[in-house]
Amino acid sequence: MAGADRGASRCWWPSTTGPTSRCGSSRRCSGALLPEGAEQWEVLGEFQYATVALDPQTGRIYSFAEGEEFYIPMHQDVSSLVHTLTVVETGLAELKKLPRNDDQARAEAVEALRETITRLDETPFASEDGEWSRFFEEIALGMWG
Repeated sequence: MAGADRGASRCWWPSTTGPTSRCGSSRRCSGALLPEGAEQWEVLGEFQYATVALDPQTGRIYSFAEGEEFYIPMHQDVSSLVHTLTVVETGLAELKKLPRNDDQARAEAVEALRETITRLDETPFASEDGEWSRFFEEIALGMWG
């Protein structure tokens, strides 16, 4: 699992996040193990039950689930995040048009959304424990549309 690299340090998160929030040793700890240099990562915000941060050196985006010890790669870059958010927003609007009791149509629509996202970047669904995997499980169960 990610985050178990040598030289990893603990990430300390601010109690409130904002556009200038950074991981750093002087802030409240979430307990997530981070690689060397993570204190320069930008906190982008919250995603359901996780903090989302950008590594400005690589452009990669990571999630740090509440109560978990390790970080999980979320996107290869910001364009993937924007693409995913756009696909999800459009997809949820389309899902709302489906008959509520048509589980087959919902399952096919959710799978089509996943495929559209993974054509650009497989990272959002690379981990079953990732935020997008969990979110799409909830969509498939009808919780978001």
